[in-house]
Amino acid sequence: MPKSCRFAIVSAVVVLLQLTSGTANDAQPSPAVERRQQAMKDMARAAKTIAAMFSGDQAYDKTKFQEAASVFVTHGGAGLSALFAVSADAKSEADDQKIAAEREAFDKIAARLEELAAAFHQKAARSGNAISADMRMGSGVSGGSLLGARPLRSEADLSAIPAEHLFHMMLGTCTACHSKYRLEK
Repeated sequence: MPKSCRFAIVSAVVVLLQLTSGTANDAQPSPAVERRQQAMKDMARAAKTIAAMFSGDQAYDKTKFQEAASVFVTHGGAGLSALFAVSADAKSEADDQKIAAEREAFDKIAARLEELAAAFHQKAARSGNAISADMRMGSGVSGGSLLGARPLRSEADLSAIPAEHLFHMMLGTCTACHSKYRLEK
């Protein structure tokens, strides 16, 4: 895997892990915020597992790969939007007021994550006992950016996009949302 791809994966996983960290002195968050935090931790763990398998740092395991893919499906779309309903909890790391003011934009990001996660999950379900060449990013993917900041010219068929590229696009969607809606510490 090229160093630039490995760097992009590591960077996105670091962002996800930072979102799940807190200090021991923090007051106990509300149940709604705890559910948010657990969802973010679940996705961070899943991303770390998938990234390690794509990079070769962890042996490929079809079952673990599929389980990790399903985490993003579980936490995308309406489920993610529901987790970020306006909260009066002062210990939330999300800018709930900004999310409320930009609810349609936030929901579009959540739906985008769900769409990408569903396509990735389908690829994971059809994967063999090793990461195959057709799962890898290659020169055949054109028109988009590495982390999904700029959509592909035609995404009518996400199943045509290699799994590794879909994974990068999912991480890019997460990163874009975090940069827009996470409170600065």
